[in-house]
Formats: sequence, C-alpha cells, structure tokens
Amino acid sequence: GLNSNTTFNTGSYIVFNDTGATWHHNIGNHYDTSNGRFTAPVDGVYHFDACVIYGPFGGTNNVFMGDAFLIYVNGGNAGYSGRRGYYISGDSGNNYYTDHMSITLKLNYTDYVQIRQGSSFTGIHGNTYYTWFAGTLLG
Repeated sequence: GLNSNTTFNTGSYIVFNDTGATWHHNIGNHYDTSNGRFTAPVDGVYHFDACVIYGPFGGTNNVFMGDAFLIYVNGGNAGYSGRRGYYISGDSGNNYYTDHMSITLKLNYTDYVQIRQGSSFTGIHGNTYYTWFAGTLLG
C-alpha cells in the first residue's frame, strides 16, 4: 500500500511503501519498497492487481485520467489501467478519482513488474488500504 499522500511525476514509477500493515504481505520479500519492483522468484504465471486513488484534486477540474497508470514488465509496457474518463470537479469521486487494473502474466525468473504513473495529475492519495499493488504466483 501507499501510506501517505505522494506526488509521482508522469512517467515515473509508483512506489508502494507499506508492506507491513494489516492484510498486507510481502512473503519472500520479492517486492522492493525502495524502487517499486516485484521480481519474480521463479518462472511461472502471476496475477497482479493494482488500485490507485488520485487526489485530492482541490480546484483542479476536467483532467483526462485515461491510462492513469500502466503496468510495466522489465521496463516495457504490458497493460493499462481500466478506467477512461475525466475528473470533473464536484461530480467525480468527491474530490478523488479511483482506477484499478488486473492482469495475468507469464514471467521468467528475475523478470520484474512495476506500476508506472501515466496521469498528468500527479497527486496520489496515501491510504494503504485504498492505494495498493498485489501479485500472486498462480503456478
């Protein structure tokens, strides 16, 4: 999870810095909270989910939020977040914009996965239970 409001410049990687809160796990320490990388410990099929809440928007209005964040494997784009829309002040998300994605990937040992900031709005809401990244080895 992300435990405090943080600014991530467009094109930078979002680093989720909290792996110790209740219901958060980093079994095997394959997620690195210093650079935001999950590194595959073995060849296999992995499922990833991410949820990012942007805001608070304050007076900002009519911001395009399509492709708000992306999932990258080994530095290359592998997928886009699911929502495509605009943040409209007073109408969308009560000063916040939420986006989510799920993806299943076949990874090789030492491949790494990161979440990249795609939005021009760079403020991300820091609540470790609302803004988070998760990965699971399926087999």
